[in-house]
Amino acid sequence: MFENNNNNNNNKENSTKKKIQIRANTLDEGMHTFGQWLYSKDDSQRWDNRLVLKQFVTSSHAVLQDNTAGIGIDIVVDISNGIPICKNCHSDDCAHVGFTICVKQMNTHHGIMDFQR
Repeated sequence: MFENNNNNNNNKENSTKKKIQIRANTLDEGMHTFGQWLYSKDDSQRWDNRLVLKQFVTSSHAVLQDNTAGIGIDIVVDISNGIPICKNCHSDDCAHVGFTICVKQMNTHHGIMDFQR
C-alpha cells in the first residue's frame, strides 16, 4: 500500500520535471528567451540559448536559430507591413514571433543596424 504511494510520488516528480523542461511556444516565451539571449555574457553563452538571432533585416525578416531540440534549426520570421509571421509555425503568436518583436522594438528604440551573424 505505501509502496504504491511512493511510486505515485516518484511518477509525479518525474512528470513535474518533464513539464519544467518543456517550453511553451508562446509570445511570452519568446520575449523571455530574448531577454536571456540579450543578457548572455559572451557569444559562446548566447549560442547555448533556446533562440539565437542570426540575422535581422529591418522591416523585412529575421532569421533565428532554434536550439530547442538540441540541434540548431534556422527559423525565418517574415515582417510584412510591420507584422511578424513565423514561416516555420505558420503563426503570428509563437515564441519565434515574440523574440522577433523584441528585436524589432530594440531596433526601433535603440537604432540597431541590420544584424547578421
